[in-house]
Amino acid sequence: MDRKPRKLLLGVLLCTVPVLPSCAGAPAQDAEVSAAFESRYELPLPFDEYKWSPQDQWLLEQARHRLVKHCVEARGATFTLPEQDGSESRRTTVDNSRRYGVLDPAAVHRFGYHVPTDPASERREAVTERWVAQVGAGEEAAIYGTADDPGCYAAADEKLAATAPAADAEWLGAQSADSVDQSMSTPEVSRTLADWRRCMTEHGFDYADPYAALGDERWNLDAPEVTPLELRAAELDLDCKRSSDLTSAWQQAETSRQERIIDEHADRFERLRVAKRAQLDLARQVLAD
Repeated sequence: MDRKPRKLLLGVLLCTVPVLPSCAGAPAQDAEVSAAFESRYELPLPFDEYKWSPQDQWLLEQARHRLVKHCVEARGATFTLPEQDGSESRRTTVDNSRRYGVLDPAAVHRFGYHVPTDPASERREAVTERWVAQVGAGEEAAIYGTADDPGCYAAADEKLAATAPAADAEWLGAQSADSVDQSMSTPEVSRTLADWRRCMTEHGFDYADPYAALGDERWNLDAPEVTPLELRAAELDLDCKRSSDLTSAWQQAETSRQERIIDEHADRFERLRVAKRAQLDLARQVLAD
């Protein structure tokens, strides 16, 4: 077997739930800033029911790990892929705390525009990197397969999706992104966005919208340091959102849009809901056995 490049194996392992839109849409930047942080900020939207919370993802991945373990051992190979502790997966709702730029006051106060640090995720990556560096060829072939054999990961995914109807998670992800863009251009949001922009400008920061503020190159989001200027800008960003009522107006506009999309594509959303429930039910059965 041609052994897969180590970086490819690592990428597969660190994003191991291919049916989940949240995996494909994860933020590009990671930041080590200080101590652990778990956002409690809630921004509910209609699409959330059809997406996967961190806890949903973790449940599915735990079941997948168990199925792969049994499969590899049934093939006569030793299974050494470490099981993760799951401590980063307590959140049961979709995290929308950066949907309109930064929104969570607790996160902004500590991290500015940086993505809050996640030590559990960093530990997971370190453990996985060590495993990828030493995994044997036999175990690797059993897990990932060859040209003639799909392997145990493929078998596990097939089993977990066995009773789930076909559902287009990529379509949901595209609709979710589009609903942000389209709601941003509504008269209500445009008006409050102009008020937010004016508030920021009055305090010395000139940005077209909250995404431009978050993406300012001065913040260097790939580096761990959060500068005083970044903290000041991020906290002002939140203050201006409050004074302009931008977040509330945007959430209301996007809620209306998402509700219309759900009504227009009721069958598609029902398949998404049923598929999610079926996969989670199967995952629970696997873990209960």
